[in-house]
Amino acid sequence: MLANIIGPYKEISWILPFWPVLLFSFAAALPGTWLCKKLAIKFGVVDKPDGTVKTHKQPIAYLGGLGILLGFTAGIVAGITLLEQTEMFRLYLKLLIGILAGASVACFIGLVDDLFDIRPLQKIVGQMLAAVILIAIGIRPNLGIIFTQLGIELPEIAESILGVPIVIIFVLGATNSLNLIDGLDGLCAGVTSIITLGMLALAVHIGTWNVSSAGDPVRAIVGLGLVGAALGFLPFNKAPAKIFMGDAGSMLLGFVVAAMMILFAERQPLWWMASLMIFGLPILDTAVALARRLLNKRPLFVSDRG
Repeated sequence: MLANIIGPYKEISWILPFWPVLLFSFAAALPGTWLCKKLAIKFGVVDKPDGTVKTHKQPIAYLGGLGILLGFTAGIVAGITLLEQTEMFRLYLKLLIGILAGASVACFIGLVDDLFDIRPLQKIVGQMLAAVILIAIGIRPNLGIIFTQLGIELPEIAESILGVPIVIIFVLGATNSLNLIDGLDGLCAGVTSIITLGMLALAVHIGTWNVSSAGDPVRAIVGLGLVGAALGFLPFNKAPAKIFMGDAGSMLLGFVVAAMMILFAERQPLWWMASLMIFGLPILDTAVALARRLLNKRPLFVSDRG
């Protein structure tokens, strides 16, 4: 049936060969999360109730973020294997390994915060380091083409200068938005799965109905890998949760979503705007949370109580 849906460029079925990415990421995240739960309990890496922010009755295992990272890594490796014989393999490899490296850095910074409760500024520095990895491998908005579409000529040096802070803002915004939304069992992983499915639908549309680009398979692999990893984690995090993803998981998810949004800033401003609209719920939730804290004269980086 999908083979009969043909856009100006190719059949919509181009996405189907990437299904092993979803399978492998889910298959790795499911037992990986179970193993992380066992290890967390064994070594006492648990989130203890405090009667205010942490209202659960029993200590809950941490390290769920590592289970998600394991699943995402398996998905990326599966995707790289699928692209091995393609003409642009070296470019695909650089982009996928770079995104995985940045996600690992974000996860590590979050894990350090889970274990040692580091200062907000230290977390931000770590998130910026993850963003720098994206910049280093060339994942940045194509501002020249985007501004040209809007009738504005942007000098090349201005494009390079503006691209860096935009990537950093996207990474900081997405990682902290998903961190703030991680307040109920299954909420962050569930919302991220829905958002990523929306971005996958956008990626399929772009790949089918627009001029093909190097971003098509990369967006597909990253999206499928993230969905599979989040779904593999969810059975252990649904209410009542048996394990928490912690900052390690929410920062990893936020970083990968940020990378996907930047990948959409490739040719058309509408692609980028569409990805931002798909991410609208965390953006709105963050805006409301920040406004509430400002009105109550509370620190912006301290968890809400009650």
